[in-house]
Amino acid sequence: MRREINLLPESVVESKRRQTVRKWSQIVSILVLLGAGLVSAWLLVYSVTIRAQQSSVSKDMKVAKAEIQDLKSVESAQRIVKFKLDSVSTIMKEDPRYAETFQTLTNLMPSGVYLKNVIVSREGELEVGGEAIGVDVFSEFLTNLTESEESKKAFPKTHLKSTRRTKEGVYQFFLLFTLAKKG
Repeated sequence: MRREINLLPESVVESKRRQTVRKWSQIVSILVLLGAGLVSAWLLVYSVTIRAQQSSVSKDMKVAKAEIQDLKSVESAQRIVKFKLDSVSTIMKEDPRYAETFQTLTNLMPSGVYLKNVIVSREGELEVGGEAIGVDVFSEFLTNLTESEESKKAFPKTHLKSTRRTKEGVYQFFLLFTLAKKG
């Protein structure tokens, strides 16, 4: 039978065991610190990435809100135009003279004359407001209204209600027409 005998004193064995435990605890501590450092670095990179994405999303939201606002203003303008076109359609259906009058009026308008508003009365009068770009265009329009046979048939009585020249040289006018009798 064999027997092992430890010739080293007990304190040396205990000392070596402590050194081994100390080395392993240092290794474990270093590994824990490395792991914590890696997790911290990953969290830092992740937070920077999240902030960059938030900034990008915020910019995209601002652009989207601006586009929505633009679409709302276009939609509002379309509603106004539709209302005006419906009003004109209703007026023209009530009395065919109005359709003929508008056709005659647009035939007599030179380029540079624009109608801005129309007021129709039940008594056969039509008030038209508009703008002319320059005095030559405005005088040509007035000449067409007063001297053409087409205008004399459609509206025998034409009256220039008011006129005004803006700083930009645009002539704003209001004309009053008496429409020809039905029939």
